[in-house]
Amino acid sequence: MTLEALTDYVKSTEYSPFPDRKKFINLATRNSYLLAWLLGSDGGENSSRFQGGKGIRHFLMPDEKSTAEWTVPGIQLNLSNPQVLADHTQDWRFLVDHMTISDPEAELNEGAPIAEQLIDIMEPKEERLATSMVHAWEDSLGAIPNFANMEASNGAKRPMSIFSFVTEEVGVAPMWGGTTVMGLDPTVIDKWDNTRSGYSRLNSDQAGAGYTVQNALSRAARLSKFRTLPVSMLANRDRQETMIAKAWFTSLWGIEVYEDAVLKHSHDPLLMATMQDLGVDNPGHKGVPLVWWERMDEAALYVAGAGYGTEQTADVKGPRYMGVDRDTLFPILHKKKYFEKGNAMRIHDQPMDAVTWRSLWCNLGCTDRRRQALVYPTVTQTVPG
Repeated sequence: MTLEALTDYVKSTEYSPFPDRKKFINLATRNSYLLAWLLGSDGGENSSRFQGGKGIRHFLMPDEKSTAEWTVPGIQLNLSNPQVLADHTQDWRFLVDHMTISDPEAELNEGAPIAEQLIDIMEPKEERLATSMVHAWEDSLGAIPNFANMEASNGAKRPMSIFSFVTEEVGVAPMWGGTTVMGLDPTVIDKWDNTRSGYSRLNSDQAGAGYTVQNALSRAARLSKFRTLPVSMLANRDRQETMIAKAWFTSLWGIEVYEDAVLKHSHDPLLMATMQDLGVDNPGHKGVPLVWWERMDEAALYVAGAGYGTEQTADVKGPRYMGVDRDTLFPILHKKKYFEKGNAMRIHDQPMDAVTWRSLWCNLGCTDRRRQALVYPTVTQTVPG
C-alpha cells in the first residue's frame, strides 16, 4: 500500500486518540495531571472555554465604582456614568506538533489488511503525538511566570501559567518582569489579586502561636469563597471531584503534612468521621479535594537568596497549597483549532517521507483572581528527610 493510500484511509476513518472537547483522555505517563481537572468543568461548545475570532475576549468588572448615595427629598443628586466593564482581549497561543511516516513503513506492509496496517503503523504514531502535545500543554500550566514570554505584545508565544495568577507575593510573581497580569494592573485594581493565608505551625500539637495549616486553609477558603459540600454528600467520595469546581493543589510534602496535621492531630470528631479517609487518594478539606500536582514539588517560585528556589530550598521553607477555582480560571480553546489535523505532505528535501501536522490554539484565562488562593508558610518549616 502506498503512503498516500494509508494516510487517506486514516483521514477517512477519522481515527484519533486525541481527547474530544467533552471527554479528556488522561494519557497517564506522568504521576499527576492538572489539565484533565481544568477541562473537567467544560460546559460544552457554547461555554466561554470555546471561542473563535482574532482574540480571546474577557469581560471583567473588578470594581463597580458605586454611585449609590443617601439622600432626602429635594436635594440635587450627583449624576455620573462610570465605565467599569473591562473588555480585555488575550492573544491566542499556537501549539503545533507533527508525526512522520516513510514509504518503507507503508510499502513493506503490503498485503496486510488496511485496518491492521492502521493499528500497526499509525496508532503508535498518533498516540505518541497526542502524548507529546498534551504534555506540552500540561507543562505550560506550571511554567515559571515570565511577562516577556506570556503577555508582552511583541514576542510572547507561550500561554499564561497558573503561577502568573496565583502568587505568594502581592500583585505579581517576583520573577514576572511586568506590572500587569492579563492587561490589568493589581496595584491600581486592588481586587485583581489572589487570596493569601499564611501559617506558622504545621499542626495544633506544635508549640507556639499562629495559624496552623488547617487554620490557614480554612481562612483562605472563606476569603476566596470556596464552596463546602454538605456532610451528606461526602460519603460518595469517588464523585466528589466532579461535583465541585474547586481543588487545593499541593506537593507530596503538602499532602503528607496535611494528613499528619489533620488525621493524626485533629481533635475534631466531625472532621475525623466525615471529611478524612486514609483510603481515599486525595484527602479533602471541608469537602474540597486536596490533590497532589507534582509540579508543586519542583517549581522554583519562591525567593531563595538572590534567586528562586523550590518550597524545600526557599528562604522560607514549607509546603504551599494552591486553591484553584476552575469556573474562573480555565483554558480557552479555539473552536476550529482544537487538535486540528492537517493533510499529509511530502517533505521537499526528504522524498521518502511525509509529515502530518496537528495544531492547538489556546491560552489560559482568569475572570476573577480573588477566587484563587494560596496558603504558604510564614516561618521556615523542617524539610522532610
